[in-house]
Amino acid sequence: MKVVFLCSNYEPGGAQRLIIKLEESFKDFGIDTQSWYLHRKYKNYSKDNPIIILNKKMKSPIDFTRCIRRLILRLIKEKPDAIYSSLPYANTLGLLIAWICGVKIRIASHHNESYNELNFLTKALDYVCAKLRVYTHIIAVSEPTKKSFAYYPKKIYDSIHVINNGIKYLNTNKTSEECRTFFGFDDKLFLIGAVGRLVEQKNHIYLIELLPYLKETSLVIVGKGDLKASLENRADELNVSEQLIIIDEVSTEKIP
Repeated sequence: MKVVFLCSNYEPGGAQRLIIKLEESFKDFGIDTQSWYLHRKYKNYSKDNPIIILNKKMKSPIDFTRCIRRLILRLIKEKPDAIYSSLPYANTLGLLIAWICGVKIRIASHHNESYNELNFLTKALDYVCAKLRVYTHIIAVSEPTKKSFAYYPKKIYDSIHVINNGIKYLNTNKTSEECRTFFGFDDKLFLIGAVGRLVEQKNHIYLIELLPYLKETSLVIVGKGDLKASLENRADELNVSEQLIIIDEVSTEKIP
């Protein structure tokens, strides 16, 4: 059996980490597995040679067309028995193409509430894909996530499987002092830490707006994204720039 895990984009996010872990676990069971990404947003962060359909960020109709064409050709070549998709474009565009190409098992997975992630167009396409059974199975990572897709026809909504994300807790054998030395933090500094992409959903702006009330505190955010400049600008407006530290990237093994 050949299984493909298809994700919308290649970046250091939770859905991408889950895909990589699933691929590794399936291979441990001897299953022929690959993880694919529709397009690239960032450089490699955990795999040496990821399979990326379009090796750049999709920015134009031409990029979109190239991505579709390359995905079709790869599906025809690889002939997977099943595809498990993550994030809106992989669920809708990816599984629609997989359906056309004759892939028998097409599993859509929802990682966020629909109103946080889907715009009008993707929500409409998602509904059509669900109703037409482009999705042979649907997974949600939590009960609230499932409930946000109540716009599906009832029979399809009732068939959604909730499988909570499983996260292996990784501790560190380093002391607090050693960790602070590694990052260059003062031993006496009170720190608030946040690890996550710099996107609206993570709500880092809320933490920044608390800093004027926490004069002896520094906020350390580990992550990258389109909102970096606006977060730094807000810190400037509040005169708390010296309390804000943004670290673009920390390797996965150093997160603990």
